[in-house]
Amino acid sequence: MRSFFRNALSQTYRQIINTTFRTAFHYTNGTVLYRKAILEEFTCNSRGFFFQTEILIKAVRRGYLFAEVPYRLDPRSSGSSKATSFRSFLNVCKGYIELIREVYFTDDLAETRAPLNARSMSFERRKGRSDRKGI
Repeated sequence: MRSFFRNALSQTYRQIINTTFRTAFHYTNGTVLYRKAILEEFTCNSRGFFFQTEILIKAVRRGYLFAEVPYRLDPRSSGSSKATSFRSFLNVCKGYIELIREVYFTDDLAETRAPLNARSMSFERRKGRSDRKGI
């Protein structure tokens, strides 16, 4: 079970991410599955714990579907987490600032300029919408 401090830190982090990038994620650093073709579309600049948040934000900004599946974290059997270290904090801050710059001050993630991968479910969903519009 996580400590009160760790839960408060996670909640604050989530609120900052959701507010900054206009999302409604429940969790951004858990286990995530992506199609390889989607990951090849953009570069991940972050190191450490922020990389999952960066990739998720970039994929959603491109228009890809995502689903959050709840799961339970088991207590750590040994060792201690490095997620709350000062070094991790600095890496997260650096990644966060870089992602803000990329999302809001460059066109790299503009959905209209980045066509979806044709092998993705999101591409199929959009194709279905455009087919229905013509009916």
